[in-house]
Amino acid sequence: IVHNWKARWFILRQNTLVYYKLEGGRRVTPPKGRILLDGCTITCPCLEYENRPLLIKLKTQTSTEYFLEACSREERDAWAFEITGAIHAGQPGKVQQLHSLRNSFKLPPHISLQDTRGKTGRCVALF
Repeated sequence: IVHNWKARWFILRQNTLVYYKLEGGRRVTPPKGRILLDGCTITCPCLEYENRPLLIKLKTQTSTEYFLEACSREERDAWAFEITGAIHAGQPGKVQQLHSLRNSFKLPPHISLQDTRGKTGRCVALF
């Protein structure tokens, strides 16, 4: 099986990661797909690809594996935190204080974590 890395834009909604081909795609086109997070396992950092240190691996209940590559370590860790919260709670980890999350991950000021229920971001994903 040949896998390709593709840039995708993700939105975390409750227990689902919805992804689009283009940024802002949710307004223009239907999603390319969805990853149901119920029963998923997450591996972060994922070390299966030595030359890709920013990977998150999601494995669904049906054993489908998704590899998501963030743009930075901070972004990877923030996404892993939110996805883990969604997996364990059945909904996105509710960040009660954005400021405490920012301090936990030492996020640079240019990374914005606004409403986690509609969190968006660009990842390169292996399908």
